[in-house]
Amino acid sequence: MNLNWSNRVIKYVLFVFNLLFVITGIVMIAVGVSVKSYYTDYDIFLNDSYFSLPNLLIAIGSLIFFISFFGCCGAIRESWFMIFIFSILLSVIFIMEFSAGIAGYVLRDKTIDFLTEELQQSTQDYEFNNPKPNPQTYMWDKIQSQFKCCGAAGPKDWIDKGNTTTSAPITTASSPATTVTTTSTNNSATTPTTTNSSVTTTVPSVSPDSTTPTTPTALRLLSPRNKGDLPSSCCVSKPGTAGTITCNIDNTDTATYFKIGCVEGFGDYLKDHAVTIGGVGLAIAFIQLFGVIFACHLSKQLKHGFHST
Repeated sequence: MNLNWSNRVIKYVLFVFNLLFVITGIVMIAVGVSVKSYYTDYDIFLNDSYFSLPNLLIAIGSLIFFISFFGCCGAIRESWFMIFIFSILLSVIFIMEFSAGIAGYVLRDKTIDFLTEELQQSTQDYEFNNPKPNPQTYMWDKIQSQFKCCGAAGPKDWIDKGNTTTSAPITTASSPATTVTTTSTNNSATTPTTTNSSVTTTVPSVSPDSTTPTTPTALRLLSPRNKGDLPSSCCVSKPGTAGTITCNIDNTDTATYFKIGCVEGFGDYLKDHAVTIGGVGLAIAFIQLFGVIFACHLSKQLKHGFHST
């Protein structure tokens, strides 16, 4: 089919654009996979919104390879129908990319509120002095060490948590208690110990010839926390004090604690990757918008020439 010089230029420009689309598809897949891998490392604290957008980028990038086939074949064969299908599919991809870009920026704006609530709640699951930490404890230590932060809003979050942390069955006394009495079931002596708490803690007794508590349920008592204690991941040791540090908000002789909260430190990390998704989605969407315009124009010219012959 004979085309004038301007339409021939558009034909070859469209062919070059299709090669560019293939490259953008690879870029979108790479960005989606990388951001998803970053978020997967902290999946305990994140919801599905942080994984749906990377998955959408991966899906869009994969579809671009299929769609580019119609554009390349249609441009080379000068088939108005294939170019018309290409323009429609590319329009759908444009809408999906534009939506992904907007969603990335919306996710960035919601990150702080979401993370504040999530981290504040998860501090209640943190286990101090536990040799076999639960997933929340492991994740907290990882985040605090990596982003040099402490607590959700700051170190005082752990001090507030310390007022409610317990490691054994508790019975509440009706009046302020000053002693905790441990009595053996084998008629052993009664040993009083002093406490400043208004809560009486029942400690399981141990028989003289056994190291197993004689209560029905064997409870492993965690090491007690001192006033002002912070997770060790909140602190960095001073030179010459490695192995002997005390991570305490009131004692900075051997270690200093991070003063910013993880909502700020960890939140910036999440927001940066959400912006990456938004920026890539919008940038590629606007590039493909030119492809849609060229494809529609060329399809119209080819269709007009097809029906006029």
